[in-house]
Amino acid sequence: MDIETHIKVAPDAVRVWRGFMAERYRGSEKGAAKFRQALCEVFIPLTAQAMAPLGLTAYQPTILSDGDPLVPDEIALVFYESGETYKTASKATLGKAYGMLHGNVFNFSRADEAVPWSTSAFPEKLGDELAPDKPYYLFDEEVDWYHGATELYVGAWHEPVNQDSLHCVREALTGLQGDPPAGLDGLIAVASPRYLIIWSHGADEPVCESGLLAGAEDRLRTVVCKQARPIDVPDSMWDQLCALDIDVNDPVNTRFPRRRLPT
Repeated sequence: MDIETHIKVAPDAVRVWRGFMAERYRGSEKGAAKFRQALCEVFIPLTAQAMAPLGLTAYQPTILSDGDPLVPDEIALVFYESGETYKTASKATLGKAYGMLHGNVFNFSRADEAVPWSTSAFPEKLGDELAPDKPYYLFDEEVDWYHGATELYVGAWHEPVNQDSLHCVREALTGLQGDPPAGLDGLIAVASPRYLIIWSHGADEPVCESGLLAGAEDRLRTVVCKQARPIDVPDSMWDQLCALDIDVNDPVNTRFPRRRLPT
């Protein structure tokens, strides 16, 4: 296992996760508190502990609280050495067990259209279209998101998103893509009918704030605009852990031992 070595991965080697709490947690603050407790005590630490030996290279979760039921309850970037590494890890016994755990915490049912279902996907490179609910990356450069600085922006649309709003966001992102600010080496974005999420990465300081969304910022209410802070996860699943110290709207960059890539 290795911590300090830089492990740069392709921009499409990440699962972009948007999770909505399971039905048993919804409808009360007590239920929401139990959901967050389950994340901090089990789900978030287990993600790092179980998947690091299988090729996880960076994991940046955020527990959200906005009051809008259509805004996710948890989001995350989950980086692997490659897309194939993720697929292989998902077929391992431990990877399968980890995948099954999702159903105990998050909603995956599509029976009630008023309740969003949880989803994850690999991003595609932004081109001529910004489709709703589809994650995109801006740059081809391989980056190690474990190191450096990540800033998270989450905004909720004042009105349900329309093509004009999506066009404004795409124009802003295309501008960054063609002329990135100094230090910006990675950006992943996803726009849904109710929210916009942008993760930006730089070597030292966060470089992409909501103000860079020229023409679109007035259409959005900021939920989070904050740099992810590092947080240590115990190396072993056998170590005692009460809960990770993560608050709502508090993006974190988990620190865990990573396996060393073969040279």
